Amino acid sequence: MAVRKMNPVPDSRIYRKSNLIFNIMEHLRQFFCIASILFLLSSCADDSVTVVDSFPDEGELELVGKTNYDPAEYNIGWYIESNGYFVYRLWDEPFFALLDKDRNGIARFGKRGRGVGEYLSPDVIRTVPGKGDTLDIITRELTRGCLYRTSVNTKDGGHRTVLEKDFGAKLLREVHDLGGGTYLCCEVDNRYYLLNADGSKQYLEGWSEEEIDFPINPSTEMPVFQSMGKVSPDSTLFVIYSSSFPMLILHDIQGSRLKTMHIKEIPENLAQPSTVGAFCDLDFIGDKIVAVYESLEEEDAGYYLCIFDRNFKPLKRYPLPVWGNALNIDRTTGIANILNSSDKAIYGYDLSEWL
Repeated sequence: MAVRKMNPVPDSRIYRKSNLIFNIMEHLRQFFCIASILFLLSSCADDSVTVVDSFPDEGELELVGKTNYDPAEYNIGWYIESNGYFVYRLWDEPFFALLDKDRNGIARFGKRGRGVGEYLSPDVIRTVPGKGDTLDIITRELTRGCLYRTSVNTKDGGHRTVLEKDFGAKLLREVHDLGGGTYLCCEVDNRYYLLNADGSKQYLEGWSEEEIDFPINPSTEMPVFQSMGKVSPDSTLFVIYSSSFPMLILHDIQGSRLKTMHIKEIPENLAQPSTVGAFCDLDFIGDKIVAVYESLEEEDAGYYLCIFDRNFKPLKRYPLPVWGNALNIDRTTGIANILNSSDKAIYGYDLSEWL
């Protein structure tokens, strides 16, 4: 029986076929990746989604205070106002400055390094009243995943720093102490989880690898979808705001996802940051949520303070006359303090009507 000799397939044809298969698989992977994110951001435990087209009321902010700072003395990158004190996170070492309510300096601490109380990527978390004249300041070292506790004598500025907790995680972007040895964390992969006292990890609903596959920005090797979150003062809710898309996501403190809110529209593509807008920061006042929102739309471009109830119902919007990259609300006076690092100033606006 004659056997027909087969001509070998040229290498170029093999390459083109393999490349075609690869491209098809890559497009399918991206499709399912985006689809899974849309499912995360468009679906909730009760199938409830809010798309906010407009606010029922728009008000005018009353400026009640402005504090200028000298960047040669305090080159502020971020700050918190807590327990009657200000803590500045500075761009230069020492990285932290503690000031009283009148912004008189008390102490500075935090040098660059890899030891206890030393930082490569510093951040300030909160203050905790100590014994007598002592105030404890909880700070975070992002790149090594550590929390430190610095005890400061508010009378003479003396201070001592100890390791609060080593999470053993690289690039710990967020950590919130929920008490009882439980922490709410987020690492560089932008996935939120509860770290229980026994060391077990429980992802918040919708944030595990099985539930969502984030598109990665090749230049930063980080997810395109970026976010931050804050725990409500009564420790019952956790609100996540996206700094790359106009959306808020609401969880209860046990991790169940309750609701998602979008401004204008549900995005169809999360491989590129939104051209509609994004959130810059948020805080709480009374039983309301206050968020700093940047609109990128031509007819509405600018910064706004947006008031929502705890179910993301829009209540009122205030145009912000300044750009703000940090929001801290004094819950006793209702003053919303906005850091504007371009102006080297902290602006105070009256929101006491929401107390």
